[in-house]
Amino acid sequence: MQAINQQSRRERLAAYRRNPFSLFLAALVTLSAVITLAVLISLIIYILYKGIPNLKPSLFAWKYNTENVSMMPAIINTLSITAMTLLFSVPAGIFAAIYLVEYAKRGNKFVSVVRMTTETLAGIPSIVFGLFGYLFFNIYLKWGYSILGGALTLSIMVLPLILRTTEEALRSVSDTYREGSFGLGAGKLRTVFRIVLPSAVPGILAGVILAIGRIVGETAALLYPAGTVPQVADGLFSSGRTLAVHMYALLNEGLYTEQAYATAVVLLVLVVCINALSSFVAKKAGVKLSDQAKKAKKADAAMPAVQNYDVVVIGAGGAGFAAAVEAKSKGANVVLIEKMPTVGGNSLISGAEMNVPNSWVQNKLNIKDDTPARMAADTLKGGDFKGDPEIVGVMTVNALPTAEWLRDTVGVNFEKDNVFQFGGHSRKRALIPEGHTGTEVITKFSALADKMGIPVITNMKAEELVKDKDGRVVAVKAVSGDKEYTFNAKGGVVLATGGFGANAQMVKKYNPNIDERFKTTDAPGTTGEALYMAEKAGGQLVNMGYIQTYPICDPISGVIELIADARFDGAILVNQEGKRFVEELERRDVISNAILKQPGAYCYVLWNDNIGKISNTVKIHDTEYQAFTKQGIMHTSDTLKGAADFFHIPYANLKATVDRVNQMAKDGGKDLDFHNRGGLKDMSTGKYYIIKAVPSTHHTMGGLKINTKAEVLDKNGKPIPGLFAAGEVTGTTHGTNRLGGNAYTDIMVFGRIAGDGAAAEAKAR
Repeated sequence: MQAINQQSRRERLAAYRRNPFSLFLAALVTLSAVITLAVLISLIIYILYKGIPNLKPSLFAWKYNTENVSMMPAIINTLSITAMTLLFSVPAGIFAAIYLVEYAKRGNKFVSVVRMTTETLAGIPSIVFGLFGYLFFNIYLKWGYSILGGALTLSIMVLPLILRTTEEALRSVSDTYREGSFGLGAGKLRTVFRIVLPSAVPGILAGVILAIGRIVGETAALLYPAGTVPQVADGLFSSGRTLAVHMYALLNEGLYTEQAYATAVVLLVLVVCINALSSFVAKKAGVKLSDQAKKAKKADAAMPAVQNYDVVVIGAGGAGFAAAVEAKSKGANVVLIEKMPTVGGNSLISGAEMNVPNSWVQNKLNIKDDTPARMAADTLKGGDFKGDPEIVGVMTVNALPTAEWLRDTVGVNFEKDNVFQFGGHSRKRALIPEGHTGTEVITKFSALADKMGIPVITNMKAEELVKDKDGRVVAVKAVSGDKEYTFNAKGGVVLATGGFGANAQMVKKYNPNIDERFKTTDAPGTTGEALYMAEKAGGQLVNMGYIQTYPICDPISGVIELIADARFDGAILVNQEGKRFVEELERRDVISNAILKQPGAYCYVLWNDNIGKISNTVKIHDTEYQAFTKQGIMHTSDTLKGAADFFHIPYANLKATVDRVNQMAKDGGKDLDFHNRGGLKDMSTGKYYIIKAVPSTHHTMGGLKINTKAEVLDKNGKPIPGLFAAGEVTGTTHGTNRLGGNAYTDIMVFGRIAGDGAAAEAKAR
């Protein structure tokens, strides 16, 4: 099959006839590439030709003398100086870039100074760095010739390179990742280190490798601070030459030209080995240096307007990847299209915990009494028995084999000694991916999809499902920019587009109680257009009014206030009048509705150090604390009156409320007013922490009705031929309320089922 981003020779010739200048540019680009490649190959061949015949065992003697001119001390010194340089420069460069991109405010003058300084340093000749190193480290600090001085000099020299490449790598990560992470309640620090930084690893490693190349090949910057002693440095303050300096010294003396060529061969091999090691490290980290070639392809004008596949999957989140990989493994030609600029969706930025009964981790922890039936019972009860028992049964029975497939086939790493127990579950059964986010899962899926040859096209929005005369879904019409595309699907189309939590109008349509007062915790792409597209094709929508809200969210952005998790430790909820109004540990929907009935439709979460020290939410979520405080939605006070006055809460009322709580805490903690099942804690002493909160839309349980084969059903309950669905776009699993950890189980199980079904249809036709 022709690649999606290629033209035939005839198409290219036709394009050149229409625009001869494009032929000239194509020829110029090709010529430049050939010249570059020819020069590179010529250099390598010349070095190998001149150097290999001169490689002798004496050149690798442990000690140098004028007879063997051994390079072994130089090799060891090169590795030592490279390691030390990276130890100094890489953390400094990466953390500086993180500050510049993620924390510094736009227009910050300090940032401008840093960038100007960086650019200036990048343009300074190596010899100047060498002179600086000599004057500062050798003369001023009186270190003399030392490999430490050489390493620090090189650190200063390569720091701009690492900083700028890291900065560009971080900037290349789509803001949708950050927005989605914040929307799901992650703080700044967690977002940066769990979401943004892993996604930027390929670019960062590319910068590190470039830095290694410059370190290993540098001479001028090392001659003065490190010296040229041809022995292994016996300490940080001892002199020693690197391979590059060694080769320079041999050529400079004019007596060892042949040995210099041999040294060049070893230097070349050393650089190649270091780069290979870096690639191996990147691969073990779940990314590859060739990731630029492995990233999703952005739709462009070169793509054919009509493309033919066995299976078309819409939505590149967890369910979509599961469907695509499963279909491909069954021999189908598959394409995965995604309307957003990046893949992953909510699956990427979620915690990605996956409920699995009787898992290998449970067995290791001696949890022996969990079963699919027990998990099914928990799920149905948690959704007020509105979920489909058959669908739930399929999910729970297939949870373990699907988790094993993720582990063994996809390569997802789960924590080996820990499982979560979310609310509503009777056992600890949620597997936890490494990193505690979907990054581990989506990264591994992306790599596997690329390895399997599954094209992933971003910025491609599906708009219409096409049926043939027999009522079978046979194609998808999509748009990218101002160009229309048709993706023919021999076996079928899989809808894996997620829910509609980010579509405020749609949310209000199906649940008028969740109106414009609600923001959302969802990623921006969860807008639900695919549901209308499927409905137009005859699909049945069910349970659309079941929309889960999270009660304690930021009034400005709508994100979950993780710092207010002190609520689970004894923090109380009060209204603008300073009075409690609901049990703090009630269901999310109950608390949300209670908040909306209060003056202004908001509340405050109030706690003191006595409560705060239990989970240390202020310390753990320091970035949130600083941000919320700066925004004016959070305040810390040594006195209760200070907390009341900041938000203009009547102090007398608030004091009466807290006094009442303190009395009940003193009497055993039993809540006589709202029956807080966790008990009440003493709040008689400060510091006091108070934060304003509102409910936000969190998860949509409704969607397309499917059967156990993941086939979309019409209004008569019959399968629509060629149309499958999986994940939050469906509405049959969770009932009125989704239990934590069930979403990932749902999307993976039914994603695989949908992909398998579509592939089987293609094979049968």
